[in-house]
Amino acid sequence: MKLRIACTRIIAALVLAGTGTAWAGGLSGDDGRFVYGKLGSMGLGAGFGMAINDNVTLRLGIGGGAEYSHDRKLSGIKYDIKNKPAASLEVLADWYPFADSGLRLTGGLMYGNAKGSLAGKKDSAGNFSINDHSYAATAVGELKGAVKYNKFAPYVGVGWESARPGTKGWRFIGDAGVAYLGKGRTSLSASGAAGNAALGQDVAQERRQLASDFKHNGSLIVSIGAAYSF
Repeated sequence: MKLRIACTRIIAALVLAGTGTAWAGGLSGDDGRFVYGKLGSMGLGAGFGMAINDNVTLRLGIGGGAEYSHDRKLSGIKYDIKNKPAASLEVLADWYPFADSGLRLTGGLMYGNAKGSLAGKKDSAGNFSINDHSYAATAVGELKGAVKYNKFAPYVGVGWESARPGTKGWRFIGDAGVAYLGKGRTSLSASGAAGNAALGQDVAQERRQLASDFKHNGSLIVSIGAAYSF
């Protein structure tokens, strides 16, 4: 609820800032409607927008879930982390602070089911260091975990367009920003812990450490694409 309230305030502030700016002769297109498509770190995306005036546009779009992976060392264990940003819905407001410029500031809210999976990787000696205790990989078995993020994520960013939304026809668009995913909910288990009480206790402690490591999470989002104003 707090995330949605904060995002609503961001959108309201952008709209008020735009409507408080003098019109530069009104929109040059017919009614300010446009559609857009993009490709970026979140996969493919598409949406519909409306230019409220020369300074403010509102957008409603959907994005695909492009899976990507990276290695990260957390409390002595190297994990292969696969991020799975599922299809998401975006509600955004754009403010163009400069006349005759495609530069814009964006704020809004994204809704999705972002999550990630973690797979522990043994060290060069074939061991795992779990809670500062060394275990042979054969004793640990598979060390796997998961992290789930908030479904609602506030977004702030900047963008550029080759023409203003009120100009009829095609234009290029680009965006870069950050979505705040909040505190991640983590889990961790080792297949060999069922018959090893000491290992089970250390895995439980490692799980608590993971919760601290994923306390605050943000996602850098970049994209390029094209839009068409009617």
